[in-house]
Amino acid sequence: MTTPSLDILGYLSVFAGAATFYPGDNLTFTLENGTDIDTFWLAIYNNPDPTGPLSTGGDFYNYFVLGLLPASYNASSTPSGLLTNDTTGGDTSLTSWFNDSSGAYPDNPDVVQLDLSIAGGGIVTGYFLHDISTGVLSIPSFDQSGWDVGNFSLTVQEFIDGATAAKLSKVVIDLQQNTGGNIELVFDIFKRFFPDVDPFAGSRRRSHELANVLGGATTSFWDSLPLDDAAYYDLAANEWVITDRLNADTGRNFTSWSEYFGPLTDHGDHFSLTVSSYPVFFVAIIRC
Repeated sequence: MTTPSLDILGYLSVFAGAATFYPGDNLTFTLENGTDIDTFWLAIYNNPDPTGPLSTGGDFYNYFVLGLLPASYNASSTPSGLLTNDTTGGDTSLTSWFNDSSGAYPDNPDVVQLDLSIAGGGIVTGYFLHDISTGVLSIPSFDQSGWDVGNFSLTVQEFIDGATAAKLSKVVIDLQQNTGGNIELVFDIFKRFFPDVDPFAGSRRRSHELANVLGGATTSFWDSLPLDDAAYYDLAANEWVITDRLNADTGRNFTSWSEYFGPLTDHGDHFSLTVSSYPVFFVAIIRC
């Protein structure tokens, strides 16, 4: 669904172009209480490249379905300015997410990561709510690289120092729509908040049959590849390859997808076994 946290990252929601589907002219949402909400289906052009003169239905089909430009297309007449999701106009000196979130984020954050903007690398903001003695640290993503990694950590530390100085009693870390990224930053943040605690780092997934099919096929294919095949290394980090990852219970590589998949039952739901994620840089590919 569309949310302010998606807006500040420049991402589209599932119903605004992040997924490709063709439900027909109408789209009906059925809520859990049985209420139906009827809407029109809307097609969105996500990649606004030059199309040339699409003057007929055939031109439209040829371009958007077959990828063919009209015969009359003239590259020299292509406009130089293309659309973008960035509403900042390239401004990389924002002081808040207020405008990009349509007012959902406050316009007066106490802590702002350097180069804050959709176009730039800054993403973290922090807010000190003195009336309820609470600090809110907004981290919509851990996807950082280059200088942004250091700026990210400095901003988190600035937030911790400010919250401590203000004697705030509670902290909320807002991870709405956070899809992950640089895992070392996650450990860095944890240790900044809890320097005397060693975190357990592991991950598991719900044991869905579709995941079982994808994982079983991809892992088996990867296991069959020779070491001199480029695909062997390209697929090594794929989420559906499990035999190059460590079983958190044994400290050894999983021997097969079926060993990892389980399923194990926990609180009435079914999960895979746990993959050890820490320290991630010590995990090596082991072919026995």
